[in-house]
Amino acid sequence: MYALISAHPSDPLTGLYAIAGRALLLRQLAWMRTIGVDKTVVAFRSRVPAKVRALLESDPLGQDAICVGNVATQKPHLILERAGLQCRGPVLTIGSSTLGDADLGESFLVDTIRDVVVTIAPPPELAGAASKAYVRLVRGCALPAFRMQISGWGVSLPSTRVAALVGEMVLSQAWPLAVHAHQRRPGIWIGRGARVSPRAKLVAPVYVGRNAVVESDTYLGPGTQLGPRSVVARGAQVSGCVVRSDTVVGEGVVLHGAEVSPRGASRFADGGPASLSAGALRRRSRPRLRPAIVLGLTIVGLLASLVI
Repeated sequence: MYALISAHPSDPLTGLYAIAGRALLLRQLAWMRTIGVDKTVVAFRSRVPAKVRALLESDPLGQDAICVGNVATQKPHLILERAGLQCRGPVLTIGSSTLGDADLGESFLVDTIRDVVVTIAPPPELAGAASKAYVRLVRGCALPAFRMQISGWGVSLPSTRVAALVGEMVLSQAWPLAVHAHQRRPGIWIGRGARVSPRAKLVAPVYVGRNAVVESDTYLGPGTQLGPRSVVARGAQVSGCVVRSDTVVGEGVVLHGAEVSPRGASRFADGGPASLSAGALRRRSRPRLRPAIVLGLTIVGLLASLVI
């Protein structure tokens, strides 16, 4: 069985939405793996974004995916051929913003030559914020599709705000999605290599990503999700925010309910920019090797080649 995720033309980076520290695309691939999908093709109308390639190369689940760019057709079987896959059976198609945990095996067993459209309802907690999820099993028949609804939950995530709400529920363990971090205490998740000052106050649910830094006298409020290598500097107050990777929140900065990156902060409520002083946000610089260390490594490499 093969699956197809077609990126939305207006937002090809939907798969990078952070949900409890894990990208939506990776959670989709995990879902496909649990229902027995062998390969998932991720199709883009234009070139494959470099950030998506980097994401898939950095995670073991990436081996389940094949990215295809400059796709002009909407026919799943032709897209799979572009990806080098020969498929004579049905193809499972899901939207780029769709996530769920429903077992779709029931839809595979429907005795029909028609396409099967599966509707999965969101959990009651998100009934007003997220819409139903739709999954289509494409058989290539021109007849009207057979429609069915199955148990389990599924959501379509229209924005980073809704993705943040889902992440908050996952961190609170209200949903059975995995969190790849250590739970220091109920609802407080700390990623590998992260450093949190004992003088920082964290109020659940909170996620601190890999190699992130939370300095002293800071406050992380409910719903805060820090991306890998992000920094919350001394005295900052962050609540209900998703902070992108490599973002530094400066000293004394106050943020609430926003998506935060080195370029600025967008409020979840209306999408407008949060009012911040100059230099309040910046990109974290990667550590560079000192010239003496680089010279030493070069000499060691030369000596090793002579010995060989």
